[in-house]
Amino acid sequence: MTTFLSVVRGELDNLVSNGRIFAIFFIAIAILGLYYPQPYSSEVLREVAVAVVDRDDTTSSRQLTRDVDVSQNARVVMKLPDVASAERAVFERRVSGYLFIPQHFEREVLSGRQAAVAFYGDASYFLIFSKLRSAIGTAIQRLGTNVVIGQLAVDGMNPEEALAVASPIRINMIPLFNPEGGYASYVVPAVFLLIVQQLLLMGVGLLNTLPSEAPRVSAPPVIATAGKLLAYMIPGVFLYLVATIIIPYVYNIPRIGDVWSSLAIAIPFSLAASALGLFLAALLRDALIVQLVCSLLGLPLFFMAGIAWPSEAMPELLQWVASLVPSTSGIDAAVRINQMGAALSDVTGQFRVLWVLALIYALLAYLAMRLTDAQAEFRS
Repeated sequence: MTTFLSVVRGELDNLVSNGRIFAIFFIAIAILGLYYPQPYSSEVLREVAVAVVDRDDTTSSRQLTRDVDVSQNARVVMKLPDVASAERAVFERRVSGYLFIPQHFEREVLSGRQAAVAFYGDASYFLIFSKLRSAIGTAIQRLGTNVVIGQLAVDGMNPEEALAVASPIRINMIPLFNPEGGYASYVVPAVFLLIVQQLLLMGVGLLNTLPSEAPRVSAPPVIATAGKLLAYMIPGVFLYLVATIIIPYVYNIPRIGDVWSSLAIAIPFSLAASALGLFLAALLRDALIVQLVCSLLGLPLFFMAGIAWPSEAMPELLQWVASLVPSTSGIDAAVRINQMGAALSDVTGQFRVLWVLALIYALLAYLAMRLTDAQAEFRS
């Protein structure tokens, strides 16, 4: 027991006394916490610039233009005379798309025939294109409804009945777990857990490959492995709670989860990530290679975590590989608890996976350390 506690104390001393390791564990999360959410602080895109080419110039076409302009998603910044000038404005990035209203638009609408307008947008930026498409689609739908109501009113129908005929189904959309439908509320909680995992991998990896600032405690591999993991769990849980509680609170990101359930996930998540870092350090044995591998793993792990693309839509092989990474189950469990208000009993599957990963990577780290010790004894 004394040796075990000495290992824990020695690792904590190394963590605090080594400036680079201390910066990875504690200063990096502060810098990233200040910087990363800033670009998404407005939560949603609003008033995306769009141009209008109105070849009809009638009451209906001008009303359609006004409806697009009053939308929260789009803002009409210029009215251009022809398609060539509108295309030039798009290529020069002065607008993200343009609406083309052809000649005789109003005549077609009022005569009861189907009228056509065209929207050309820059789909290379999918979020901007979706906002413009939504704004223009809503404006067209509103204009069409008003035209039908007007025609029915002329035929003698009262306004309420005309509205019911023109728009028989009213949609009331209520976003769950992300009230503003914002990008920051969607991406920041998940990405920060991935950042925590990367910091643990790199910090633990460097701590076990760089020269020690404090004297190392000599201990059998099994005691050394257990002591190291207990020591790394302390900053790991701290980073986890910063990512899931403090940063969402500072940026007013919705959070309805129970703190104790979040803490219960933090322990196996920190142990699993730390054990994986310890295994990589014992396997690679070189600080530069550890740093390089952890850096290269960042982007693939981001895509496999199911943040940018649903994991259910990935190939089965990638889903299987992703299940071996602590962040996959950790992010899923944390989002369910913190953003969706789930209890610990609702995420028992992810909870068990994290503990299994912690045990497997701890065993691998122990075997790798034992092999290293055996090789050292053989050389001596």
